[in-house]
Amino acid sequence: MAASMDAANPMGRISDVDADIAPVVLFLASDESRYIISNTLFDGGGHINGVAWAPVPEGA
Repeated sequence: MAASMDAANPMGRISDVDADIAPVVLFLASDESRYIISNTLFDGGGHINGVAWAPVPEGA
């Protein structure tokens, strides 16, 4: 099941909360993000705006 979930993601793996999500949250909570306003930052491994991603089959 994990392999099929990985294959369904453009990054080739599901996200890791500590390595992928937490740094973004910490950045947004820090003074380093003080110039960011009214934006959406996607931390979704390549999935943007709910658009489905379909891998290209090997040999296609």
